[in-house]
Order: sequence, then structure tokens, then C-alpha cells
Amino acid sequence: DARDAGITPFSEVEESIRPLALREAKIARTMEMAAEVRDQLGVDDGLYRIQELQPGQTVQETGEFTLGATVPGVGREPVFFGAVAGLDVGSISPPVRTSRGAYLIQLLSRTDLDSVDYASQKEVMKSRLLQEKRNRLLADWLEQLKEVADIEDHRDLFFR
Repeated sequence: DARDAGITPFSEVEESIRPLALREAKIARTMEMAAEVRDQLGVDDGLYRIQELQPGQTVQETGEFTLGATVPGVGREPVFFGAVAGLDVGSISPPVRTSRGAYLIQLLSRTDLDSVDYASQKEVMKSRLLQEKRNRLLADWLEQLKEVADIEDHRDLFFR
């Protein structure tokens, strides 16, 4: 099917962009709702107070996680991690918008870096990362050799 150069008519892309537009509208509405609820929370309130203020809303705990890891129910969202990193223990964030939705975050605890544990595992991590890098470099090199090689396959003549 040949087309003239230019902008695709809206009628042709309407169905493909509908889910994206609906998702965007839902996230925007969720951000508004999160801002309204955040305004209703007092200084000493926790997130579980939301269930009293908005009976239908749920509060979920993620459990412990490290920055950069996968967070249950959230995934690997840099915006989420940035908001968590900037929080003090016990404080509640303003609404945080991610690609999956909007969040209010309360930091319950923070564990400082265990320098003894880090020092003991530093060399192990270093050697593991170095070995991964070597393996990746070797695989890339072999793939590059295969791309430029002129290979003729005559196995059919040999195995008749």
C-alpha cells in the first residue's frame, strides 16, 4: 500500500492511540486524587489514614528494597527511586507520577550502608562484573567475526 508523504489522518490512528490517551487521562486523574488526599493528611498522619479519609482506597507496603532494585508493585521506576531517596524517615511525599500511575510514598525506615559487609563483598562483586564484561566482549567479538566471515556451507555434499 503506497501513501503520500505527510501526516497520517487522525481517523487512521485513532484506535491505536486510544489506549495511550485513556492511560494518560487515568494517570492525570490519579495525580489529582493523590494531591487531594495528601492535602488532607496531617503532619503526624501515616498513609493508612488514607483508608479512613477515602474508604475505597488501599495502601500497600513494598517491604524492604534497595534503590535501583525492582520494587514489588512498582517495578524499576527512576522517578519513584528519586522520590524515595529525597524523603526523611516518616515523611510522606507529594504525589509522584510514574509511567504506571501515581503514588504517595511514606518512608518507614532507612538502613545505612554496612561498610564491613560492603568491604567483604567488594572483591567478589568486582571479579563477577569483570567476568561478565569479558564474556560479553568475547560474545560480541565472535558475533562480529561471523558477520564479516564469508562462509559456504557444503555439509549437504558430505552427509549424503
